[in-house]
Amino acid sequence: MNIIQVGLGSFGKQWIKVILEDEDWCYAGVATRNKETLKQCGVQIGLPKEAQFSNLEDMLSSSQSADAVLITTPYFQHTEQILLSLQHGKNVLVEKPLCGSLEEAYEIRDAVKESGKTLMVSENYRFSPGAIFMHDLLNSGEIGKPELIFIQYFVKHRFPDNDWRNNYRYPVLIENATHHFDLLRYITSSEPLSVWGSAFSSKLTKNWAYPSVSAQYEMSNNLNFHFAASWAYEGFNTPREGFWRIYGTNGSITWDGELVKVFKDVENLYRVKKFTTKDSLKKVLMEFFTALTENRKPTVDIDDNIKTLHMVFSAIESIENSRKIIISL
Repeated sequence: MNIIQVGLGSFGKQWIKVILEDEDWCYAGVATRNKETLKQCGVQIGLPKEAQFSNLEDMLSSSQSADAVLITTPYFQHTEQILLSLQHGKNVLVEKPLCGSLEEAYEIRDAVKESGKTLMVSENYRFSPGAIFMHDLLNSGEIGKPELIFIQYFVKHRFPDNDWRNNYRYPVLIENATHHFDLLRYITSSEPLSVWGSAFSSKLTKNWAYPSVSAQYEMSNNLNFHFAASWAYEGFNTPREGFWRIYGTNGSITWDGELVKVFKDVENLYRVKKFTTKDSLKKVLMEFFTALTENRKPTVDIDDNIKTLHMVFSAIESIENSRKIIISL
Protein backbone atom coordinates (compact mmCIF):
# COMPACT_ATOMS: atom_id res chain seq x y z
CA MET A 1 0.00 0.00 0.00
CA ASN A 2 1.06 3.60 -0.57
CA ILE A 3 1.36 5.99 2.37
CA ILE A 4 1.97 9.71 2.67
CA GLN A 5 3.23 11.40 5.84
CA VAL A 6 2.75 14.89 7.22
CA GLY A 7 5.05 16.01 10.05
CA LEU A 8 8.78 15.29 10.08
CA GLY A 9 9.83 16.33 13.56
CA SER A 10 11.87 14.13 15.87
CA PHE A 11 9.14 11.54 16.27
CA GLY A 12 8.01 11.77 12.67
CA LYS A 13 11.55 10.87 11.61
CA GLN A 14 11.38 7.71 13.74
CA TRP A 15 8.48 6.58 11.59
CA ILE A 16 10.52 6.93 8.39
CA LYS A 17 12.84 4.07 9.34
CA VAL A 18 9.88 1.91 10.36
CA ILE A 19 8.05 2.43 7.06
CA LEU A 20 11.15 1.99 4.91
CA GLU A 21 11.80 -1.38 6.55
CA ASP A 22 8.20 -2.55 6.13
CA GLU A 23 7.54 -4.60 3.00
CA ASP A 24 3.80 -3.84 3.03
CA TRP A 25 4.14 -0.06 2.66
CA CYS A 26 5.70 2.31 0.15
CA TYR A 27 6.12 6.08 0.50
CA ALA A 28 4.17 8.17 -2.00
CA GLY A 29 4.96 11.55 -0.46
CA VAL A 30 5.96 13.57 2.61
CA ALA A 31 5.06 17.05 3.80
CA THR A 32 6.56 19.54 6.24
CA ARG A 33 7.01 23.31 6.37
CA ASN A 34 10.72 23.01 7.14
CA LYS A 35 12.46 23.11 3.74
CA GLU A 36 15.77 21.68 4.94
CA THR A 37 14.07 18.81 6.80
CA LEU A 38 11.90 18.13 3.76
CA LYS A 39 14.96 17.88 1.52
CA GLN A 40 16.86 15.62 3.94
CA CYS A 41 13.96 13.26 4.46
CA GLY A 42 13.19 13.20 0.74
CA VAL A 43 16.74 12.04 0.06
CA GLN A 44 16.58 9.46 2.88
CA ILE A 45 13.35 7.99 1.52
CA GLY A 46 14.35 8.30 -2.10
CA LEU A 47 11.40 10.46 -3.12
CA PRO A 48 11.51 12.69 -6.20
CA LYS A 49 11.08 16.41 -5.64
CA GLU A 50 7.51 16.31 -6.95
CA ALA A 51 6.60 13.98 -4.05
CA GLN A 52 7.86 16.48 -1.43
CA PHE A 53 5.38 19.09 -0.21
CA SER A 54 5.23 22.04 2.14
CA ASN A 55 1.66 21.30 3.28
CA LEU A 56 -0.81 18.43 3.54
CA GLU A 57 -3.48 19.84 1.23
CA ASP A 58 -1.13 20.04 -1.76
CA MET A 59 0.15 16.54 -1.03
CA LEU A 60 -3.37 15.11 -0.86
CA SER A 61 -4.33 16.76 -4.14
CA SER A 62 -1.23 15.36 -5.85
CA SER A 63 -1.22 11.86 -4.29
CA GLN A 64 -4.31 10.18 -5.71
CA SER A 65 -2.71 6.73 -5.42
CA ALA A 66 -2.09 7.02 -1.68
CA ASP A 67 -4.05 4.55 0.45
CA ALA A 68 -3.36 6.21 3.79
CA VAL A 69 -2.04 9.29 5.56
CA LEU A 70 0.33 9.10 8.53
CA ILE A 71 -0.07 12.20 10.74
CA THR A 72 2.88 12.91 13.06
CA THR A 73 2.42 16.65 13.59
CA PRO A 74 1.74 18.35 16.98
CA TYR A 75 -1.58 17.23 18.44
CA PHE A 76 -3.31 20.60 18.02
CA GLN A 77 -3.01 20.24 14.23
CA HIS A 78 -4.47 16.73 14.12
CA THR A 79 -8.18 17.49 13.87
CA GLU A 80 -7.89 19.73 10.81
CA GLN A 81 -5.49 17.33 9.11
CA ILE A 82 -7.59 14.24 9.87
CA LEU A 83 -10.75 15.86 8.52
CA LEU A 84 -8.93 17.00 5.38
CA SER A 85 -7.48 13.52 4.82
CA LEU A 86 -10.88 11.86 5.21
CA GLN A 87 -12.40 14.37 2.78
CA HIS A 88 -9.84 13.22 0.23
CA GLY A 89 -10.86 9.60 0.77
CA LYS A 90 -7.76 8.49 2.70
CA ASN A 91 -7.40 6.13 5.62
CA VAL A 92 -5.59 7.68 8.58
CA LEU A 93 -2.95 6.55 11.06
CA VAL A 94 -2.40 9.34 13.61
CA GLU A 95 0.01 9.76 16.49
CA LYS A 96 -1.33 10.22 19.98
CA PRO A 97 -2.76 12.30 21.50
CA LEU A 98 -5.56 12.25 18.96
CA CYS A 99 -6.66 15.84 19.55
CA GLY A 100 -7.08 18.62 22.10
CA SER A 101 -10.64 18.12 23.36
CA LEU A 102 -13.54 15.67 23.53
CA GLU A 103 -15.53 17.94 21.22
CA GLU A 104 -12.86 17.53 18.55
CA ALA A 105 -12.73 13.77 19.15
CA TYR A 106 -16.46 13.42 18.51
CA GLU A 107 -16.18 15.59 15.40
CA ILE A 108 -13.48 13.22 14.14
CA ARG A 109 -15.60 10.17 15.02
CA ASP A 110 -18.54 11.51 13.02
CA ALA A 111 -16.29 12.27 10.04
CA VAL A 112 -14.78 8.78 10.14
CA LYS A 113 -18.21 7.16 10.10
CA GLU A 114 -19.44 9.41 7.30
CA SER A 115 -16.35 8.74 5.19
CA GLY A 116 -16.38 4.97 5.57
CA LYS A 117 -12.60 5.11 5.99
CA THR A 118 -10.40 3.67 8.73
CA LEU A 119 -8.69 5.70 11.45
CA MET A 120 -6.21 4.22 13.92
CA VAL A 121 -4.47 6.01 16.79
CA SER A 122 -0.87 4.94 17.39
CA GLU A 123 -1.05 3.91 21.03
CA ASN A 124 2.04 1.78 20.54
CA TYR A 125 2.68 0.86 24.20
CA ARG A 126 -0.09 -1.73 24.17
CA PHE A 127 1.74 -3.65 21.43
CA SER A 128 4.82 -4.33 23.59
CA PRO A 129 5.43 -7.94 24.71
CA GLY A 130 5.17 -6.91 28.37
CA ALA A 131 1.77 -5.26 27.89
CA ILE A 132 0.42 -8.30 26.05
CA PHE A 133 1.72 -10.62 28.78
CA MET A 134 0.16 -8.42 31.48
CA HIS A 135 -3.19 -8.44 29.65
CA ASP A 136 -3.15 -12.23 29.40
CA LEU A 137 -1.98 -12.63 32.99
CA LEU A 138 -4.74 -10.51 34.50
CA ASN A 139 -7.46 -11.96 32.30
CA SER A 140 -6.37 -15.50 33.16
CA GLY A 141 -7.47 -14.93 36.75
CA GLU A 142 -4.10 -15.96 38.15
CA ILE A 143 -4.18 -13.30 40.90
CA GLY A 144 -7.92 -13.54 41.28
CA LYS A 145 -9.97 -10.40 40.76
CA PRO A 146 -7.87 -7.21 40.44
CA GLU A 147 -9.11 -4.64 42.95
CA LEU A 148 -6.45 -1.94 43.24
CA ILE A 149 -3.88 -0.58 40.75
CA PHE A 150 -1.22 2.10 41.15
CA ILE A 151 0.73 3.58 38.24
CA GLN A 152 3.58 5.98 38.94
CA TYR A 153 5.26 7.89 36.11
CA PHE A 154 8.08 10.32 36.95
CA VAL A 155 10.40 11.63 34.22
CA LYS A 156 12.15 15.00 34.01
CA HIS A 157 11.37 16.81 30.75
CA ARG A 158 12.65 20.14 29.45
CA PHE A 159 12.38 21.66 25.97
CA PRO A 160 13.94 24.66 24.16
CA ASP A 161 12.21 27.98 24.82
CA ASN A 162 10.50 28.05 21.42
CA ASP A 163 9.19 24.46 21.60
CA TRP A 164 5.40 24.13 21.33
CA ARG A 165 5.34 21.60 24.18
CA ASN A 166 6.10 24.42 26.60
CA ASN A 167 2.53 25.63 26.07
CA TYR A 168 1.00 22.67 27.88
CA ARG A 169 -0.95 23.49 31.05
CA TYR A 170 -1.13 19.82 32.08
CA PRO A 171 1.77 18.24 30.14
CA VAL A 172 1.65 14.80 31.75
CA LEU A 173 -2.07 14.33 31.21
CA ILE A 174 -2.11 15.47 27.58
CA GLU A 175 1.20 14.07 26.37
CA ASN A 176 1.88 10.91 28.42
CA ALA A 177 -1.22 9.76 30.29
CA THR A 178 -2.90 8.75 27.04
CA HIS A 179 -0.37 5.91 26.91
CA HIS A 180 -0.89 4.89 30.53
CA PHE A 181 -4.68 5.09 30.40
CA ASP A 182 -4.80 3.15 27.13
CA LEU A 183 -2.57 0.49 28.70
CA LEU A 184 -4.76 0.33 31.79
CA ARG A 185 -7.94 -0.16 29.76
CA TYR A 186 -6.30 -2.81 27.58
CA ILE A 187 -4.58 -4.76 30.36
CA THR A 188 -7.54 -4.78 32.78
CA SER A 189 -10.43 -4.90 30.27
CA SER A 190 -12.13 -2.22 32.35
CA GLU A 191 -13.53 1.24 31.61
CA PRO A 192 -13.58 4.50 33.64
CA LEU A 193 -16.63 5.46 35.68
CA SER A 194 -15.44 8.52 37.63
CA VAL A 195 -12.34 10.51 38.54
CA TRP A 196 -11.11 12.94 41.18
CA GLY A 197 -7.94 14.73 40.17
CA SER A 198 -5.38 17.15 41.60
CA ALA A 199 -2.51 19.05 39.98
CA PHE A 200 0.59 20.71 41.42
CA SER A 201 2.98 23.44 40.33
CA SER A 202 6.77 23.41 40.77
CA LYS A 203 9.45 26.07 41.10
CA LEU A 204 11.60 23.89 38.83
CA THR A 205 9.44 24.42 35.74
CA LYS A 206 8.84 27.91 34.37
CA ASN A 207 6.56 27.00 31.46
CA TRP A 208 4.03 24.49 32.75
CA ALA A 209 1.38 25.56 35.22
CA TYR A 210 0.94 22.02 36.56
CA PRO A 211 3.76 19.60 35.73
CA SER A 212 2.59 17.12 38.39
CA VAL A 213 -0.77 15.38 38.69
CA SER A 214 -2.59 12.85 40.81
CA ALA A 215 -5.88 11.21 39.86
CA GLN A 216 -8.05 8.53 41.42
CA TYR A 217 -10.40 6.61 39.13
CA GLU A 218 -13.28 4.29 39.76
CA MET A 219 -13.23 1.70 36.98
CA SER A 220 -15.72 -0.94 35.92
CA ASN A 221 -15.46 -4.41 37.53
CA ASN A 222 -15.03 -2.75 40.97
CA LEU A 223 -11.46 -1.74 40.18
CA ASN A 224 -9.81 1.30 41.77
CA PHE A 225 -6.96 3.00 39.93
CA HIS A 226 -4.51 5.60 41.25
CA PHE A 227 -2.30 7.60 38.88
CA ALA A 228 0.59 9.82 40.01
CA ALA A 229 2.95 11.49 37.55
CA SER A 230 5.31 14.41 37.02
CA TRP A 231 7.56 16.00 34.41
CA ALA A 232 9.26 18.24 36.97
CA TYR A 233 11.81 16.24 38.90
CA GLU A 234 15.16 14.58 38.38
CA GLY A 235 16.21 11.34 40.02
CA PHE A 236 14.52 7.95 40.43
CA ASN A 237 12.88 8.18 37.03
CA THR A 238 10.36 5.47 36.20
CA PRO A 239 10.24 3.60 32.88
CA ARG A 240 8.12 5.15 30.16
CA GLU A 241 5.32 2.63 30.83
CA GLY A 242 5.43 3.72 34.46
CA PHE A 243 5.82 1.54 37.52
CA TRP A 244 2.74 -0.62 38.16
CA ARG A 245 1.46 -2.26 41.32
CA ILE A 246 -1.61 -4.48 40.93
CA TYR A 247 -3.38 -6.06 43.91
CA GLY A 248 -5.90 -8.84 43.42
CA THR A 249 -7.95 -11.16 45.59
CA ASN A 250 -5.41 -13.98 45.16
CA GLY A 251 -2.07 -12.31 44.56
CA SER A 252 -0.19 -9.22 43.40
CA ILE A 253 1.87 -8.08 40.43
CA THR A 254 4.49 -5.42 39.82
CA TRP A 255 5.62 -4.33 36.33
CA ASP A 256 8.22 -1.76 35.32
CA GLY A 257 7.90 -2.10 31.55
CA GLU A 258 10.42 -4.94 31.46
CA LEU A 259 10.29 -6.95 34.67
CA VAL A 260 7.05 -8.64 35.78
CA LYS A 261 6.93 -10.02 39.33
CA VAL A 262 4.01 -12.14 40.52
CA PHE A 263 3.28 -12.97 44.15
CA LYS A 264 0.47 -15.37 45.07
CA ASP A 265 -0.47 -15.41 48.73
CA VAL A 266 -2.11 -18.82 48.71
CA GLU A 267 0.78 -20.72 47.12
CA ASN A 268 3.55 -18.43 48.37
CA LEU A 269 4.78 -18.25 44.76
CA TYR A 270 7.15 -15.52 43.57
CA ARG A 271 7.77 -15.51 39.82
CA VAL A 272 9.82 -13.15 37.66
CA LYS A 273 9.54 -12.66 33.90
CA LYS A 274 11.62 -10.17 31.91
CA PHE A 275 10.71 -8.48 28.63
CA THR A 276 12.41 -6.12 26.25
CA THR A 277 10.29 -3.34 24.77
CA LYS A 278 10.97 -2.95 21.07
CA ASP A 279 9.37 -2.79 17.63
CA SER A 280 6.07 -1.41 18.94
CA LEU A 281 5.78 1.07 16.06
CA LYS A 282 6.32 -1.76 13.59
CA LYS A 283 3.47 -3.65 15.23
CA VAL A 284 1.22 -0.58 15.02
CA LEU A 285 1.94 -0.34 11.29
CA MET A 286 1.30 -4.08 10.87
CA GLU A 287 -2.04 -3.83 12.70
CA PHE A 288 -3.08 -0.86 10.55
CA PHE A 289 -2.22 -2.75 7.35
CA THR A 290 -3.99 -5.91 8.49
CA ALA A 291 -7.13 -3.99 9.47
CA LEU A 292 -7.26 -2.39 6.02
CA THR A 293 -6.69 -5.63 4.12
CA GLU A 294 -9.19 -7.55 6.26
CA ASN A 295 -11.71 -4.69 6.15
CA ARG A 296 -12.12 -4.60 9.93
CA LYS A 297 -11.72 -2.09 12.74
CA PRO A 298 -8.13 -1.71 13.93
CA THR A 299 -6.98 -1.96 17.50
CA VAL A 300 -7.33 1.55 18.98
CA ASP A 301 -9.86 2.85 16.49
CA ILE A 302 -11.68 6.13 17.07
CA ASP A 303 -14.38 4.62 19.31
CA ASP A 304 -11.78 2.93 21.50
CA ASN A 305 -9.50 5.95 21.81
CA ILE A 306 -12.35 8.27 22.80
CA LYS A 307 -12.65 6.24 26.01
CA THR A 308 -9.01 6.98 26.81
CA LEU A 309 -9.51 10.67 26.04
CA HIS A 310 -12.45 10.71 28.47
CA MET A 311 -9.99 9.72 31.20
CA VAL A 312 -7.64 12.56 30.24
CA PHE A 313 -10.14 15.38 29.86
CA SER A 314 -12.33 14.30 32.78
CA ALA A 315 -9.26 14.46 35.03
CA ILE A 316 -8.59 18.01 33.81
CA GLU A 317 -12.24 18.93 34.41
CA SER A 318 -12.01 17.52 37.93
CA ILE A 319 -8.83 19.48 38.65
CA GLU A 320 -10.25 22.76 37.39
CA ASN A 321 -13.56 22.36 39.24
CA SER A 322 -12.25 20.67 42.41
CA ARG A 323 -14.84 17.93 42.32
CA LYS A 324 -15.46 14.35 41.34
CA ILE A 325 -16.41 13.89 37.69
CA ILE A 326 -18.71 11.13 36.51
CA ILE A 327 -17.50 9.75 33.17
CA SER A 328 -20.25 8.95 30.69
CA LEU A 329 -18.89 6.97 27.75
